[in-house]
Amino acid sequence: MPVTYIPMSDIPDDPVEILVRLAKDNEIDPWNINIIDVADKFLEQLESHRSDIRYFGRTLHYAAILLRMKADAIIDEKEDETEGKEELDHFDIEEYPIPEPQIHRRSKRPVTLDELISELKKAEKVGVRRVARNKEKGGKPVMTVADILSVAHEEKIEENILKLEVILNEKFKQNDVITLEELLEHNTDKIITYISLLFMATRKAIWLEQPELFGELYITRGESDV
Repeated sequence: MPVTYIPMSDIPDDPVEILVRLAKDNEIDPWNINIIDVADKFLEQLESHRSDIRYFGRTLHYAAILLRMKADAIIDEKEDETEGKEELDHFDIEEYPIPEPQIHRRSKRPVTLDELISELKKAEKVGVRRVARNKEKGGKPVMTVADILSVAHEEKIEENILKLEVILNEKFKQNDVITLEELLEHNTDKIITYISLLFMATRKAIWLEQPELFGELYITRGESDV
């Protein structure tokens, strides 16, 4: 689906307002949330205004959470397909090859827009507390939204994406799953690489999975080759 370009003045700078706008414009159904569709629509807003990303505030944070929720939904769909073909008397989630996201699954998944917003705010608070604990323990610095926004508008995202595509193509020849840390071995900037990966995900060039907020980021090939 092509990205709709909307004047920046018409785009809210708060992630919750963006979700509400999507509902008002009938882009999403507020009473029957499809998390995969919501994540895609939300990320399209970032894609359509990547040069003005500094205006989004907490939006990148919410985008990361939605990506994890989308991955969770895709996993559930695959499980449902498997269950329809086979009788599984005992299913051990630990044997499933994809790390377990911390977002509530299945029956507890948000159904309405209000529930989704509530879940996003809870996940946001968890992330803030985790950052605070990390600082208290003297752990290694983690990326915050402020870090991302402070440099995003100074970089040419498209140029970074092109460079990243070359690296990813070489990496995918060796492994089906790549981590962010592996990309950083090429002396790429962590923050800019993260932003570029988000934009590549909106184009479905790659799939991203981050089981824990601020945790390791896993990258696999998307619907179109990078």
